[in-house]
Amino acid sequence: MKIIKNKKFLAKPCEPVPKEKFDWIRGILHRELLIKTNAVGIAANQLGIPYRAFAMRYEKRILVFINPKITDRWGDELFLKEKCLSLKKQYKVKRCMYIRVTDDYHTKGHTMALTNYAAQVFQHETDHIDGITIQTRSELDGKS
Repeated sequence: MKIIKNKKFLAKPCEPVPKEKFDWIRGILHRELLIKTNAVGIAANQLGIPYRAFAMRYEKRILVFINPKITDRWGDELFLKEKCLSLKKQYKVKRCMYIRVTDDYHTKGHTMALTNYAAQVFQHETDHIDGITIQTRSELDGKS
């Protein structure tokens, strides 16, 4: 599938994934991240699918999160350089290094702690489905 670069489309917050579409969207995201070996994560809206879901590489596996939420953040916030499949430039954005997350698929309503790089990737992909690109996040953080 082609990566969406249209900023208007990417700026729209995504809709929750209905339960009957969980397996369908999980399959697409898993397959696309396998194909895009240079990527650490991919959000559904980057593939033209306006749903709250993404896949990310984590400890040599691909995890798919459906209707994800960050439930807690703690510890240091750092300005980190990030790249994106949908944008040409690299941007500096502020990310928390410790987060607790949940979703309707992978964690099945339980929480999971993510730290460091995994926390950064989860926040990047969550921003995507909230309609926030790293360019916008950089501007919000005052680093553009």
